[in-house]
Amino acid sequence: MWVEVTPSEFPHERQGLDYVKKRLPEPEPYRAWSNFTFTDRHGTLSEVDLFVVTPARVVLVELKGYPGLIEGDAGQWRWTSPTHTRPKVMDNPLHLADRKAKRLLGVLQNTRAGRAHKGRFPYLESAVFLHAENLTCKLSADGRHHVFGLDENPTIDGLMAHLKDLDPRYGRQVDRPTSAMMPAHLKWIETQRLYNMRTGNRPGAVTLTSDAASADVLLLWTAGTDEVHLWQLSDQVVLLDADVMRERGYPREPRGVYLCRRVVEPLEVPSGWAVHAALDVLTGPFGAPQVVSADALWEQRT
Repeated sequence: MWVEVTPSEFPHERQGLDYVKKRLPEPEPYRAWSNFTFTDRHGTLSEVDLFVVTPARVVLVELKGYPGLIEGDAGQWRWTSPTHTRPKVMDNPLHLADRKAKRLLGVLQNTRAGRAHKGRFPYLESAVFLHAENLTCKLSADGRHHVFGLDENPTIDGLMAHLKDLDPRYGRQVDRPTSAMMPAHLKWIETQRLYNMRTGNRPGAVTLTSDAASADVLLLWTAGTDEVHLWQLSDQVVLLDADVMRERGYPREPRGVYLCRRVVEPLEVPSGWAVHAALDVLTGPFGAPQVVSADALWEQRT
């Protein structure tokens, strides 16, 4: 399953994503999400080019379209493009990808499903994909660590081979149930910029009152932790049928018609603000997503 959360605005990046998409097998547990953002517990917003789940591994992939010559080591790279004679010096992008992977792993492990899978949560790798066709890689041995290119390029290890080949030391890392759990982990609300106003007494449901339908801010927190996320809501309400929800990668099998509020942007969590303060203005079961007015929320600042 391939979910394009947001279309890439860069032609070279679309080319690299298309290369992976055409070669990634479709059956479970293969899954991939391209171009999405997530927010960690500290409010840091991170952009992800590609997140891939295969039987062999789970990988956050940073795409780089660098035609020409790449040299360097684990710390710094030198890129000489075909149109320039002087190389451009840059940090090895694997370091950035690794930081994003660590943040994303923390978010995934702190979800309800992640805590339920504690002890068998797969290791989340980071990787750099140099997807330019006319690339010559002359990185040192340590500079090539978790750096891949097109499988047809003889100067660099291929990304697709890495994604699909099982490591004999560890064997199969991801089964079908673990793969199916990933969409919920990625926080459908954050990636789709929609909040589904589910009603009733089920976990994750809100009471659909007039206040909830006209709320300004969406507050999400993880039960049993101090992880809090705030999102600005728009006035727009959309009705989406099951087919559309399915196309958008809704984490459960959708049924019927869904009433959704559009999510505009993340808000900075006020300094010193705590979950216990939020509970004074929230109703419903602890751990469920709740909607609260901005005025009531700001009154809880400490």
